[in-house]
Amino acid sequence: MKNHVAINESISILEPYKGFDEGTYYTMSIFNEFCKTRDLKRVAIFGYYKSKYHWTDSEAEEMYAKSPDGWSDGIGVYRTFDWGRGENKIKLKHADDEWHAPQLDHIVPKSRARAMGWTEAQINHPSNFQVLPAFLNRILSNLTDEQAPAILPLVIAQFPGIIIDKS
Repeated sequence: MKNHVAINESISILEPYKGFDEGTYYTMSIFNEFCKTRDLKRVAIFGYYKSKYHWTDSEAEEMYAKSPDGWSDGIGVYRTFDWGRGENKIKLKHADDEWHAPQLDHIVPKSRARAMGWTEAQINHPSNFQVLPAFLNRILSNLTDEQAPAILPLVIAQFPGIIIDKS
């Protein structure tokens, strides 16, 4: 957690993996795009998430546009997200990785959205996602409806930009 300066620098100066590998670049077209842009966030959104959530190109572009390069914690420390996959992921201890690993979080939880009659396309649309650090996503995902009223005000105070639907 205290290594944020060194980790941020490691992420920004990473010498990317130059060979094609499905676990790193997913498809040859994504690899070719990366060779032009050197944008690991684009690889993650268009290579991994677009396929996982069956997004169109415009939906992937929407998610890419709203996905930050990092975040600032409650004490003002900026932490760069490690968008790398496979061979492009920085090798960090679990405790550090959780602060730098971006995860997509459903704003309206899947179970609640299904109960409200949403389709899978609506549930997994980019408008229902936000990017959170892994540890925060894990905390929010594990809150019960009984715990949420006690914990969420503290989380919101610490991370004012997040959107939480635990109603």
